[in-house]
Amino acid sequence: MPLSRQNTNLSLSEKLEVLVTCAVCHELLNNPKVFPCLHSYCYECIVKLSKRECGLECPECRAPVEVGYPPDLSVLPTNFFANNVLATLSLDDNDDAPALLCDNCEDAEKPVEKRCKDCLQFLCAPCAESHQRSCDTKNHVLQSKDELKNNEPAENARAVKCSKHHELIKYYCDTCKETTCVSCTILEHKQHNLLSLEVSSTKAKEEVQNLIEKVEERVETISAGIELVEAKSQDITAREEACKSQIETFFTQLHEQIDAEKENMLAVTASASESQKSEVEASKKVLDLALSTCQNGVNFAKHTLQNGNDVQLLNIKPTITLYLGNLRNVQDEITPNIGNPVRFLKSESSSQLCRQLTANVCSVEEVAVCSLKCEAKFPDLTLKVGKKSVIVITCKDKDGRIISSSCGKDLIQASFGGVQVQDAEISEKQDGTHEISFVVNELGTFQFEAKVNGRVAPGCFLEAEVDWELSAARGSGYLRMNGEMVNCMSGEGNVGKYCFRLGDTPMTSGAHRWKVEVSHAVQDAEECFQDPEGPTFEVGVIEADDDYSKASIVHEVTKKWVYSGPAKRITNVFLNLDMVQKSLEILPGGKFLVATSKFSLRRRVFRMKTDVVFPFFSVNCPHCSLTFCKMNS
Repeated sequence: MPLSRQNTNLSLSEKLEVLVTCAVCHELLNNPKVFPCLHSYCYECIVKLSKRECGLECPECRAPVEVGYPPDLSVLPTNFFANNVLATLSLDDNDDAPALLCDNCEDAEKPVEKRCKDCLQFLCAPCAESHQRSCDTKNHVLQSKDELKNNEPAENARAVKCSKHHELIKYYCDTCKETTCVSCTILEHKQHNLLSLEVSSTKAKEEVQNLIEKVEERVETISAGIELVEAKSQDITAREEACKSQIETFFTQLHEQIDAEKENMLAVTASASESQKSEVEASKKVLDLALSTCQNGVNFAKHTLQNGNDVQLLNIKPTITLYLGNLRNVQDEITPNIGNPVRFLKSESSSQLCRQLTANVCSVEEVAVCSLKCEAKFPDLTLKVGKKSVIVITCKDKDGRIISSSCGKDLIQASFGGVQVQDAEISEKQDGTHEISFVVNELGTFQFEAKVNGRVAPGCFLEAEVDWELSAARGSGYLRMNGEMVNCMSGEGNVGKYCFRLGDTPMTSGAHRWKVEVSHAVQDAEECFQDPEGPTFEVGVIEADDDYSKASIVHEVTKKWVYSGPAKRITNVFLNLDMVQKSLEILPGGKFLVATSKFSLRRRVFRMKTDVVFPFFSVNCPHCSLTFCKMNS
């Protein structure tokens, strides 16, 4: 009888009582017998069970017990292990345990006081005294009752005698697979393969232990199956609640005339979920019974090895090995087959009439998410380094209908490429969509793809450039936005005032290209510079620093690598930055000439001695503006 989980904190005596309590009468076992399923019951309880018209079966696992008709209960082996435990409890003055009788006189009025360690007999005080006076037994070792209380149950086992000759069992016949006394070996097993009890019991222990290990492997599999079933049951409940919530949300936006249809859909959802729960519970009951059966067999075999002596083990071994062998060969079905989860489906439109709505727009069905139909999109196409970005995935079924109910975040597997990202999280929204948030760590081409239910979703592939723009946090000069980017600056104040701006994103790795268009709006020198060259500008990069004051930049306290030229003659500049090589190529060009690496009279190449830079722009005239545009690397 296996120990339950609730009994792990009991005392040793209480644990022993649990092991030898009859599941029929709920009393300590009296003359315990073992069924083939390794459950044990009182002999009298088994007699009552055998009188049922349905035949004898185990009251715990419902396994049939073949005892013939009329029933012959003598074929049932005695549970010697239980008897050993009962003897130990009786020695401990347990009032519920059967009285321990003297093996010599069997007088119920004379309590057991000692046990012969050589004869394996319990003796009352007079018999113990006689035992010590006898010439044959005077040198035997007698243990007191107090000493016996500290023994393991197997150490208190009674001697097992041959049922034919009433002699102590001495050998094991490997030919007949039974224990024998000396007389048996001479009369009935003379030419047989006889083994000592020690050798044969060692083999038996190894065989039983091997079966225990095999069945324990099955126990682990069954336990994993039960966990899977329980998790599936919880998942069904969660999906049911999510589906109901979606139905409620959707229908509250509609007219009261469709309330009846709403209740009908809720009923369909509950009915489908209840049906699946019933299937799961049925599967769990089968697994529970299988687990209990395996645990009982393993526990019985373990207690046999722990609490029985060699003779007792050999006598019960055929029953144990047969049962454990059968348990080992059973193939368990641990994955419940319950079909697809219940989900709420709807169309993108909710403005149709009630009958059309229930027929064409929304429904409650058991459907699977189709990865081929799922879609991903950017709510905001502008990706910025260090800023939180979001991608929204909409799950659909094979017909392209939006699945509004929860699909479970475990269904979505996000994959990022092109640039490094951090803090990626997947969350479910009330409308059934999945929001994937993340932070981009560097400039470059961002790539995203997703798997739904382990399958690639083609509609979930996205690609976007991680952009940078001019920062208003540092420097001076007017900033203007072209499209969605702040990518233009011009001077401010008086002619000759030095103004500069930086890009808002540090550049730490990779290759980057951008173009700067230079514009000088005023051509009259009197309104601008008296110098024929006109205003000047600078474009390039500046090292990352804590000090970006005007004085620090003008006097190059903060290092920068720039091209400085006249705004009247230079109209465009191309910049090629390679952070791996730590090099910067600047190619200035005129109005009618676009500079290239092979042809540019003003080409500049710098080798930078820093790991982090920012794009840099400066002008000294309010009529001069610098506009940059990012180019493909």
